[in-house]
Amino acid sequence: MQALSPGVPPWLTIAVAALVADASICSNGLGAMALNDAIQATLIILGGGLLARLTFEEAGPWEAVRATRSCTGSAWLTTR
Repeated sequence: MQALSPGVPPWLTIAVAALVADASICSNGLGAMALNDAIQATLIILGGGLLARLTFEEAGPWEAVRATRSCTGSAWLTTR
């Protein structure tokens, strides 16, 4: 959040985004709400894909991730 708007408090950025979305929905009705939902879904999917890509670029291939920990049984969940 800070990378997109440095120096601006996060609560202000969130409040402005919420007001813009609400104003659009209130002025344009159900069609605007459907468009807003479609935009949000697209951003969530793209953001998840970007996060996955960046994570695997940092961690390496899946084999390297599996080699760092034993994934057998519940021991994997309890050990750190």
